[in-house]
This record gives sequence, C-alpha cells and structure tokens, in this order.
Amino acid sequence: MSIHFILHNRNHANITIEAISELLKLNFITYIFDLELLGIYQGAKKQVFDLLGIETLPVTAIDQYVHCGDVIVVCCDWSPVRSPFHNLLMSLRKRGCLLVGITEGCLWAETSRYRIVDFILAYAPATQSVLNNRVLPRKISIVGSPVIEKSLQKKTETAIKPYVLCNYKSPYHYKSNSKFNINNSWLKHIINACKETNIELKISKHPHAKNVFGIEYSQENLSKLISNAKVLISPVSTVVIEALAHKIPVILYPNSDVPFYEFSNPMGAYEIVREHTELAGALTRALSSNQKTILKPDSFLQEQLLLDQKFPAFKKIAQEIIAIQNEASKFSTSKTRTTFDFLPPWHFKNLTGLMETGDSIICNPDIDKAGHCVFGGDHKIYHSGIYRVTFDLNIVIDYAKNHGRHLFTIDIYERSKKTRC
Repeated sequence: MSIHFILHNRNHANITIEAISELLKLNFITYIFDLELLGIYQGAKKQVFDLLGIETLPVTAIDQYVHCGDVIVVCCDWSPVRSPFHNLLMSLRKRGCLLVGITEGCLWAETSRYRIVDFILAYAPATQSVLNNRVLPRKISIVGSPVIEKSLQKKTETAIKPYVLCNYKSPYHYKSNSKFNINNSWLKHIINACKETNIELKISKHPHAKNVFGIEYSQENLSKLISNAKVLISPVSTVVIEALAHKIPVILYPNSDVPFYEFSNPMGAYEIVREHTELAGALTRALSSNQKTILKPDSFLQEQLLLDQKFPAFKKIAQEIIAIQNEASKFSTSKTRTTFDFLPPWHFKNLTGLMETGDSIICNPDIDKAGHCVFGGDHKIYHSGIYRVTFDLNIVIDYAKNHGRHLFTIDIYERSKKTRC
C-alpha cells in the first residue's frame, strides 16, 4: 500500500515537505500529485521541486497509482459539490482509501471544512474539542505546525528602522460568498494610521490578494518580516498565531464581517480593532515599551498552537501517517458479506455497499421492525474484520444544506451477525 499527497499550493508543500522526506527515508512508497490539470495553479508543483527535487505527478493520473487501503493526504478537503476536486475525493473514498487532512491554516472550524477526511492532523489543540462532535473525522491528532516551528528557529535580526507589518490578504469567502460585507478601504486606513503615528509600514501581500494601484509591497520573506516587526496588523489569519509565537504585539483589524471563529476570544493575547478611527490609538499602545508585558499570548497559544521542542511537528505528521497506514493494512480481504443492523432510518440514496478490496455491492437498504437500516443480504462473516461502507446519500444536517448529495463513509468492526455496530 502507498501514501499519496495531493497538494494545492506552496503553503501545502511547505507544511508537508519534511514529513514527505521523512517517509521517503523510511522507504515508504510515496507519490505527490499537483492539481494544475484541474486548473489550480498555486505553486505546489514548483515548490515541491525546489524543496525536494522531485517532480510531482498530475492528479489526473492518480487512478494508475491508487489501490484500496492506500492513504491519501490533503491539506484542503473542501470544494464546490461536483467540482473536479470534490469528485476526485469522493471517488477515492469509494475505492476504499483512507483520507487524511492536515490543517492548512486558520478557520479550520468553518462548517464546510474537514468533513470528508477520516483523520485530521492539526496544529491547534482546540481542534479536538471543537470538531470532536462531527461524524467525520473519526480521529483528530495534534501535531503542531512545521511552518511556524521553522519560523521560530530563524535568528531574529534587529531591524535598522522599526516598522509595522501589514498582512494584506483578500477576505475569506471573497470569491465564493458575496453576502459578507468587505472593507475596501482597509489597506488605506492602515497606511493613514501609520502616517499618523509616524512609523514605517511594510506590507506583505498574499499571492491572491488584489493589487492596489500605487501601493508598494515588500518582497521579503513573510516569516522574516514577522520576526523583525514591532507590530503586526492583520485580518483573521494564521499569521496572527505565528506573530504571537514570536512575542510580537498584534492588532486584529478585520477586512470583512466574516466570523472570527477561533479568533473570537483574544484571551489577552492581542487587540481587536473594528473601526478605522481606533487604529492610530491601538498602534500607539502596541508600540509602547510596556506593551509586551501587558499582552499575555500564552493562554491563547495553548489552545491554538502545539509547540514541542523535543519532537518536531514534521516527525509527528510522518509518525501519524505511518500509524494510519498500518491501520489501513488491517482491512479484511474477505469477500463475504453480512447483514448489518446498526443505523437509524436515514434518507439513503443509492447505497453503494460494502467496500473491501476495491469491489463493492449495490443494494437498497430495508428497514427492520426496530426501525434500523438493514443491508447486504443474508451473508455471514465467520472471521473478525474491519470493513468499509460507503453511502451516497442526502445528508440533512445543517452544514450540508448547500451541499446536497454527499458521500459518507464509516468503518464497521463486525464480529458476528448479531453484533450491533
């Protein structure tokens, strides 16, 4: 069985590259796929080659490499329903692959995210308590952030001239959801506040943020800019967490009215400014000599970032993926079937059956006298095993209101015909 990585962008490559290198050193069969032939050109292919010297494979060729029981690692599992990427993940589930999601950044609690993967490898300890009530994933492991750990290892230099760093990025949902109000004067207000407080401003532009005419953007590495800044001004972003880990004062200034999710409660770690008229005052406070003693980032960081100096995040990621692959290797190769009686009468559409070694059965579930769903015929399993069942159904819970048809997979641990799972 193999381990496959499907990467969207440079950030995904930066998160996974050391874990991939570790898996290759341990002689695991590992393939890396890019999404360029699906029209997603966000630098993953080049970044993997620059960092690891390996050519990625086009994701359109993944069928040649994937088998039942393989492990598929992604950093993003959300996409419009029936889009090519969504269909790809659904087909991989249906073929009996285990899907692993590594949290790519903040807003991991957004209701459409990490709904398809079996496992989550997260940097934030809070992920376990917040997402634990979901049907999927069935296990959440906290591994930390390789990107932030690497940033913290870099030697901080004293800037020749103190500056404020602005993290300029497009509002979340900017392209896909126009119901949120967007502050189009956000960047102008920050420039004016820095002029008012007479301090230099450096602007780091996210690759997908809109260019604003007449604005000069810094070309320096973002992690280096963060470590040397006096203050960070940012909307909701993982950069906020990175700056707090560097003990840099942060002003959270939203560029839209998108929910804050994990940033709703600063816990004394940073200041939230909602009106541009308050920016200059917040900057003055952040630049004061005693501001670092006033702000207390530790409580917030304990929930939002695992930092383990003894065991780096990339090794934890590799270790967890290996453990998941070992679990996948236990999938039964038996071709027998049984009657399962374990589900409430949900609204099933076209049950696709029991997935074992890549084959499946197609049948319509019946409802027994107790109101449970019964499917699979009258076959018996005479040996203990782990079986994967994939349903193609309409889910009627809140997060799926705009998703419609969805694939849903669970693992069944069956010991006898009478066992209820």
